[in-house]
Amino acid sequence: MKAVIIGLATLMPHVVQVDATLQKPWRFAHDNLIVGNGSDGHLGSLEIIASEGCEAFELRIWARIFDTETNLLSLDDSVKLNLTLDEDLVASKASVIHIAVDLSTNFDLVYLGLGTWDWDALDVIGSSNAEKFEANFADDRANLENNIWSIANLPQVLDTLDGNCFTQTAGRASLRTFT
Repeated sequence: MKAVIIGLATLMPHVVQVDATLQKPWRFAHDNLIVGNGSDGHLGSLEIIASEGCEAFELRIWARIFDTETNLLSLDDSVKLNLTLDEDLVASKASVIHIAVDLSTNFDLVYLGLGTWDWDALDVIGSSNAEKFEANFADDRANLENNIWSIANLPQVLDTLDGNCFTQTAGRASLRTFT
């Protein structure tokens, strides 16, 4: 018994407590692609992708579809949602880019595009006190999982993305506005 207690005592300093609030939910998947981990704890992510030439950026969402038997979505369908930055509406529809079926018997996965945006739209995030993006799906053709993405380290990651894009270009003055 004494040996077991001594063994446990030597292991105790090696136990590291992980605080979920310290984790950084936004990371680079590539020089021009930022991925935010959602609150669903699974496959739902929000992506910010700088366009080639950095003229604009795209928002894209991966979302799980539950009840795969009744999934009626197909490519190029428009999906109803409310994507908000805190209380401000960011988007109300998304276009189906890809549907991954047979990943699991419990769900399908859909990849949604929310359009191309001007860089100034991202400046709003850095200058606001917003704490989260939230997607609430309201489409009758599929049971999509709602999700929340904490802002957390996003302003810092956006600054790096901005630097990646504009260190070798003429700068923001040459950008055109997308609607």
